[in-house]
Amino acid sequence: MNYGGEVLNLTVPKNCQVEYFQSNSNDNSVDFNQFHLQFANDLHNFFAEQEKILVILNDAFRNTPTALILNWLNNCYPQLINKANFIIATGAHRAPTESELSEIFGELYEKKKDKITVHDCLDESQLQSIGLDSLGGEVKINSRLFEFDKILVIGSVEPHYFAGFTGGRKSLIPGLADLNTIERNHNLAVSMESMPMKLKANPVAEHLDELNSKINTDNIYSLQLVLNSISKISAIFGGSIRESFKKAVSFSRTCHASKIDSQTDVLIAEIAPPLDKNLYQIQKGLENCQLAVNEGGDIILVSKCSEGIGSEHFYKLAKNWNRETNMPDDKKMTFGCHKLSRVFSIGKRIRIILFSEIDASDARILFYEPINNIGEFITEKAKGLDSLSIAIVRDAGNFVLVN
Repeated sequence: MNYGGEVLNLTVPKNCQVEYFQSNSNDNSVDFNQFHLQFANDLHNFFAEQEKILVILNDAFRNTPTALILNWLNNCYPQLINKANFIIATGAHRAPTESELSEIFGELYEKKKDKITVHDCLDESQLQSIGLDSLGGEVKINSRLFEFDKILVIGSVEPHYFAGFTGGRKSLIPGLADLNTIERNHNLAVSMESMPMKLKANPVAEHLDELNSKINTDNIYSLQLVLNSISKISAIFGGSIRESFKKAVSFSRTCHASKIDSQTDVLIAEIAPPLDKNLYQIQKGLENCQLAVNEGGDIILVSKCSEGIGSEHFYKLAKNWNRETNMPDDKKMTFGCHKLSRVFSIGKRIRIILFSEIDASDARILFYEPINNIGEFITEKAKGLDSLSIAIVRDAGNFVLVN
């Protein structure tokens, strides 16, 4: 398993029955020649003669190989890259660091750095109202979206723990939305019907569709990637933001999920980069795999969390969480409440364990039980049993295990 870039080896007792799960590696990964053959004509036709082009990109918390795609675009259609301005769709995430921006843009960074905008969901000067949603709140989106003739979206699609799937429409909202809109949407995730790979009857996904219907997307061309277990590109789908997302979702279902024959006693979830940066992000691995664990069983999240918890606001929320009502003491559902509510609810059915560098007392405040040694924990758990079933899931933040 990966642990902060190092290999973590694990030895288990003989009475342990171990199953191993990961995304389909799909050795036939897409290369430049295939990309050029598939998309060069479409891109030329869509963006021809347009002087003002905006490219919307993921931030550093997605493993989209953005630099590679930008390089391919520069090789097959350099006029597009020459004309383009760029915006990083951060949603409510922090802004990328200088080194992360360099990673996102690759060799093009120095040439294009003056044409990059980073979305800030709190900066009212960046935002423009597009009306009210069905919850009665005003919806605002980055005004850069309306300043260009044509727009290119580059994203990747994989299961998302409460929106169903990442990618597609999420580049616009929540990617370029105001915090209040993101908060209203995310608060719908207190419903456990908001779950990985579910789009219909999922309150979060349906609200996202409603929000995005307020945006005219006729001038948007979308490239949606699906990655395999070794972060190579298994497939790319291009076209309208709706159709490219729909096709990528269908493909993702075939390679980012697996059925387990029966629920397991212990599930070990490896959180791979970039989701392993902080505790705020690793919840994706918990949500993607928790239904495969027996009632009263254990899920162990393996993540170094080199950046710590990841959100001071999130930590303060947890310190003031009412464990009887599963709400904040003041009953105000602010950003981050959806995450705490879900972890607390899952923790009533199974034990949530964390192997990381997070301080033990901080982990417990956030409803995770810390351990220092996975092998010792399993040895103790297996003691006196005829058999202990264990499932090991690679890149659990992007892979769903269902029973």
